[in-house]
Amino acid sequence: MYNKVNPLCYPCVLNQALSTAKHLDLCESDTKDLLSVAMNYLEVSRYKPMMVQHIVRYITDVAQAKSGKTDVYHEVKLFSHKIAQKYAEQMRTQIPHHPQPLQYAIKLAAAGNIIDFGAKSHGDLNIEA
Repeated sequence: MYNKVNPLCYPCVLNQALSTAKHLDLCESDTKDLLSVAMNYLEVSRYKPMMVQHIVRYITDVAQAKSGKTDVYHEVKLFSHKIAQKYAEQMRTQIPHHPQPLQYAIKLAAAGNIIDFGAKSHGDLNIEA
């Protein structure tokens, strides 16, 4: 059985709704609707066991219906992929010549995961730094 949603999770759920609205370019009214959906499900979760992931899924479903888009982070993924492709060959050639190629490859993979923005925007991070 699932536990109730911890109140410490509420800000993240609301931020997820705002992020979703931003990435789908929703108008103010639709953004408020998403926040209402989030708050309603958070309220329900006080009495009915519910997973945060399910609440976020409900928010995404409403956002997709309002926008007509099926992938909330499509543009972010395209941008991330373009940057990754720009550096991929350079990294492939560096690995074999590094004194510790396996460790270097692991560090590169970890860095790639750190900047994996499937669910986040690039914000103020200088991705090419």
